[in-house]
Amino acid sequence: MKVAILGDTHFGYYRFEEDGYRQGEEAFLKASETADIIIHTGDMFDARVPRLEVIRRVVEILKNVRKPIVAIHGNHERRTKGQTNIIKLFDSMGLLKYVHNEAVSFGEVSILGIGSIPEDMAAEAIEKSVSSNLPGMKGFKVLAIHQAIAGIGYGGWEIDMDFVQKLPFDLIADGHIHKAGVFLNGRLIVPGSTVVTQLREDECDRRGFYVYDTETRKADFVGIHSRPFFIERIEFSGEGIEEARRKILDVFEKIKSKNHDAIVKIKLTGRLKEGLRSSDFSFPVVDDLYIQNEMNEKTLEERVREIHELKQEKMSVRERILGEIAKQLGGKISFSPSEMFELLSEDPEKAYEKILKDIRET
Repeated sequence: MKVAILGDTHFGYYRFEEDGYRQGEEAFLKASETADIIIHTGDMFDARVPRLEVIRRVVEILKNVRKPIVAIHGNHERRTKGQTNIIKLFDSMGLLKYVHNEAVSFGEVSILGIGSIPEDMAAEAIEKSVSSNLPGMKGFKVLAIHQAIAGIGYGGWEIDMDFVQKLPFDLIADGHIHKAGVFLNGRLIVPGSTVVTQLREDECDRRGFYVYDTETRKADFVGIHSRPFFIERIEFSGEGIEEARRKILDVFEKIKSKNHDAIVKIKLTGRLKEGLRSSDFSFPVVDDLYIQNEMNEKTLEERVREIHELKQEKMSVRERILGEIAKQLGGKISFSPSEMFELLSEDPEKAYEKILKDIRET
């Protein structure tokens, strides 16, 4: 059986909404032509409660898909317990099969779907769902999740590759990560996103989906037509505002001359001429051009030097206070000025009581 794996279509994303519809539709229709079943790994929509117009557009797309669709919810669709998410609603409309903490079978293929879970609870929740559902699964076993994975994703509490590798499945399909890739000798497939949303480096690569053959256990990437995305950097060294703007336009126009429909992000670093601050710089709105202004940000060397100076300053303040304590209370208290300083820092009232007690006793 051939299984198409696609995800992160982010229908309704405001910045590139038409790109999202066009590219997502192409992915679904191509998957319908090349596979026996389609798994969507979450974030079909960009909003938890999509606008009616977005819902209508997606309904029209899915109505033309001729193969079964199994879908999980992503973090963009995740809602609090007791509330209906949009993927579950589409299930009730007969457009797809929504699975969360349950397994479904299609011929010899069994699919366990686990929708997006907060990262700090993901490992425990996945283990619990797998333990509960695995005994009833037969044949070729697939796990569909929507989580960050350390090393290939981003986050703060993400599961890691060791955890994923130990999961007892023939194939694991993971959404959420926007850069497509195949890992763990073909057992882990990340389809990536079909549309640019975050304007990050990991979105500069190809867009599309994978078709996995359960007999050969191999995956083929199927590309879709998508607008190219470029990230460029310009470092300034004393330019004026107009000269800086001209440099930006030169870079943008050069890319556009070769890729007329390109999306371009330009990161600005360095410094403008003396007297100008980063906040003094503005750039007119230009279609398909996105500016990230990082000018005048401190370098790593400058940050290290600043921290060192703060430490030195803190030490000098401490020394001045110790000197004043020794001058004012020298011979009147039974403990050293440094002990007095620490006590004042931790508990001023306790320090005051101790000083009074020592003075009375002496």
